Amino acid sequence: MLTVLSYAVLGIFLYLSVCTLYFVVIAIANGVQKEPDYTVISSKRKVAVFIPCYKEDTIILDTARAAISHPYPNADFDVFVIADSMRPETIEHLRALPVQVIEVSFDVSSKSRSLRAALNCVDDAHYDIAFVLDADNIMSPGTLEKVNHAFAQGARAVQCRRIAKNLNTPVALLECINEELNNVIFRQGQRSLGLSATCAGSGMAFEFGLLKAIFNQEAILHDTGEDKEIDLQLLKMHVPVEYIAEAYIYDEKASDVQTLKKQRLRWIEVHLQHMGRFLDRDMLALPIDRHLLNKIMHYLILPRSFFIALILLVVAMGLVDAAVDSTLLIPGIKWWTAVIGAYAIATFSFVPARYMTKNTLMSLSRLPGIITSIVVNMFRVRPGRKEFLHTEKKFIRSRSL
Repeated sequence: MLTVLSYAVLGIFLYLSVCTLYFVVIAIANGVQKEPDYTVISSKRKVAVFIPCYKEDTIILDTARAAISHPYPNADFDVFVIADSMRPETIEHLRALPVQVIEVSFDVSSKSRSLRAALNCVDDAHYDIAFVLDADNIMSPGTLEKVNHAFAQGARAVQCRRIAKNLNTPVALLECINEELNNVIFRQGQRSLGLSATCAGSGMAFEFGLLKAIFNQEAILHDTGEDKEIDLQLLKMHVPVEYIAEAYIYDEKASDVQTLKKQRLRWIEVHLQHMGRFLDRDMLALPIDRHLLNKIMHYLILPRSFFIALILLVVAMGLVDAAVDSTLLIPGIKWWTAVIGAYAIATFSFVPARYMTKNTLMSLSRLPGIITSIVVNMFRVRPGRKEFLHTEKKFIRSRSL
C-alpha cells in the first residue's frame, strides 16, 4: 500500500513540476514580449455585433444601449440581439432601439443554437467581422477600432480582454483576479510564445464567413462549451487567435458562492467533455506540432481551485511527515518546496499590481471555503450534459465603465 501511495505522490510531483515549468516559461515570455499596437485606421471593416440573450430581461436593455452607442462609425456596424425566452415587453423595448432583434426558440436552448440561427439569418455579404458579446458585456471605447486594425493586419480571429465590471463582493474580486490570470496565461502568454490565444466565450471577433462555417457544423449545436469547440476548429484550420490586451470587455463576475459553484460545474463538465475530443478522428488526424501539444497541455492543467487543493494536500502530507517521521513526500521536502514556491511566484507575477490590495488579502480568507465547495461539487459532474446551466446576470454597469 505504501509503495502505491509513493508512486501516486511522485506522479503528483511530476505533474505539478510540468505545470509550474509551463507557467514559468509564460512568465518569462510575457516579460520580454512587446504588446502589438492597435489604433484607429481610416479603412473600416463592417462589423456585426451579436448578443445572444437567454432570459436576461434585467440587463439586456442596458447592454444593447451601450453597444449601439459604441464609438465606431454607425454605417460600419450593426447590433443584433438574439432573444431566447425573453418577455414580450423586453422585446418591445428592444425593437424601439436601433438594434436588430432576432427571436429564437428551441426545445433545448444553448448559445451555440442561438448564434447559428443568427449567423444564418444575417446576410454575410454585408459584414466582414462577426463580434460576439454576452448579454452582460460592455465594450470599452475603442474596442471595435482596435479589432478593425487587427483584422487589417491579417488577423482572422481575435479575443479581447475580459475584465470584471463588478467587484462588489470578495467572491467577485477573486473571480476578477482569476479572469486576469487566465488572460495572462492562456491569451497574452500564448501570443508571446507565437501560439494561439484561447477563446474566452465572449469579446470574440472572427471573419464572418469563418465563424458561420464553424457554427454550421452539426456537432457544435450539441455543445454547451462552444468557445472550446471554436478553439479546436480553429486549431484544425491553422487559424491563430490574436489577443488585444487593451480592448476591454466588461463582464459580470459571480458575486456569491452558489452562483460560482454553478458556473464551475458547467465549466468542468465542458472541460472534461472536450478532453475526449482529442481522441476523435478529426483531432487524431492533426500533425503533432507545438500548437497541438500546447492545446493538449491546456486541458491537462487543472482548474486553479483544484490546483490549490492539491498543493494544500501536499502541505498536509508534509506536516504528517514532520510529525511521525515518515517519508510520504517523494522526492523530498526540498524539491516540493522548490516546485510550490516556483508555482506561487509565477502565479503572483501574473496578477496585475492594482489588485495587490488589502481587500484582496481579506478576500483570500474565503478561498478555503470556496475551494471546498467546488471540489465537493465535482460529485455532480455530468460530462455531455444537454441542458443549459443558466446563471442569471444582474449587475448593471456603473457610470465609470
